[in-house]
Amino acid sequence: MPAKDRLRHLLELAADARSETRAALKRELQELLADWQGDDDARAPFEALLAKVAREEASGPKLINQLRAGNRDGAIAALSALSGSDGARVSDALDEESGTALAALCHAAGLSRALFSDIAILAGPARGLDLAEMKRVLDAFETPAESPRLRANSR
Repeated sequence: MPAKDRLRHLLELAADARSETRAALKRELQELLADWQGDDDARAPFEALLAKVAREEASGPKLINQLRAGNRDGAIAALSALSGSDGARVSDALDEESGTALAALCHAAGLSRALFSDIAILAGPARGLDLAEMKRVLDAFETPAESPRLRANSR
């Protein structure tokens, strides 16, 4: 497959959050990097994407299991590890009602829309809301703006 077509295919896979697509993306990135013949600087973005996919694959299910079990402390620890943020910041993001803080945290960590939605529904600002309000919270992922409360915690 020509390089341009392969890159387009990888970008399509990266945009799709389904687990089977993520597995295909991981496999194709591994193959691409194993056969790499190009410049090392051009290789770095593909390595970063592979690391992100692997991190989500390893930590995402653990986080979801903690959320489903109602283990807030375990979920905060798992999301902290996944995002590289401290527990207080993660806790604040889960408690913030609009969803923007959680969206900003997930975007900064490079997490998928699907994982953001799972977190928001199971333990975050969308839990227990009616459908219209839940949609409003989940739409925060599309246009995240870091909340003032999170900025204050990151100083």
